[in-house]
Amino acid sequence: MTLKRVQTTRFSSTSDATITLLRKFAAVISTLEEISEDSDMDNGTVSEANGLLKRICDIRLIISLKVLHKLFSITSPVTALLQSVSIDLAESVEVIRICMSNISRLRGNGDETWKELWDDSVEFAQASGIEVTLKNRIRKVPLLAGEICRDEAIQEPVQSLKVNVYFRALDALITQMNDRFPESSLNLFKQINLFTERSLKLRSRPEVKATDIFELCTNYGFDAEQVSKELQTFHLYYAELSELDDEDKKLGTFQTQSIQLSDSQEDTEGQSESDADEVDQSGESAGKTRKQGGFSNPMKIAFQLSAFPTLTCLYKVLLTLPVTSCSAERAMSRLKIIKNRLRSAMADDRLNSLMILRLSRIYCRPSQLIR
Repeated sequence: MTLKRVQTTRFSSTSDATITLLRKFAAVISTLEEISEDSDMDNGTVSEANGLLKRICDIRLIISLKVLHKLFSITSPVTALLQSVSIDLAESVEVIRICMSNISRLRGNGDETWKELWDDSVEFAQASGIEVTLKNRIRKVPLLAGEICRDEAIQEPVQSLKVNVYFRALDALITQMNDRFPESSLNLFKQINLFTERSLKLRSRPEVKATDIFELCTNYGFDAEQVSKELQTFHLYYAELSELDDEDKKLGTFQTQSIQLSDSQEDTEGQSESDADEVDQSGESAGKTRKQGGFSNPMKIAFQLSAFPTLTCLYKVLLTLPVTSCSAERAMSRLKIIKNRLRSAMADDRLNSLMILRLSRIYCRPSQLIR
């Protein structure tokens, strides 16, 4: 049995660790009991196992896990979307708003949701053979100079858990979400999405007025009226050019299909057909999704047409905006796998080549790999 490690470089690692611990809770207790009763174990390991066992067999830990699991079930879709290969900014805005609304609803119905969590935690503890006992330790805080009153201490232990654990976690999460995603930023993200390739390919897209992109243009010093006019004209050209480009790609793919099929059969020898198709489809779909959500292709066409100077400058700004740092974090995670202790003498050129191959593998077909 293995538990997922909580790593600071992974936003969802704490959620994975919480889910794993809840699912394997009985196995964890059983393992710790075996270690603590094993006479062959050293004293340090036995002492650590006894300490962990005492902390795990506590209703406070169970209620904390249930609270974390409840909150992560709401925030995990946002985390997964913001770490995806291609970020749809309009979809991200809607998911973030739904997440914030659900958290606020939990806080508004705090008493009811807490009762559900408490009942679930008690049932889980009883099923695991843990005694549900709470002792509230009241600490005496001395009065400081100039104070004439003190905060009232909560005497009831369950009420103390609700206020100091559940409500405090909700308030902290609401504050963090409001600080990270203010309404002005969400509106800006939604306006940026109007310039993506996916949005430009929509035939039935409504007319984009100057008021729809006013905040974006004002933020980066562009005339909203001029950008709106150029965007409407560019949308008509781009839809036509995209259809012609797609037809050319289909024709080229049909002509080279027999050559790629023979190469694929040689390269995927010894690999199951389903695995090869899965790698091929995942790499092709990932690259296609990234392009549809980006600005590189619209910027190239706008630059080549030379009739949309303001729109071209705006695309240059959008291409330089750092939406997320997930790609850089993934690269650093791959680095410790590629350059391990057995490759400590690797030169920089080989390291760079291996990193490029590793990070670009989802965009390559099996027929394009040299083995």
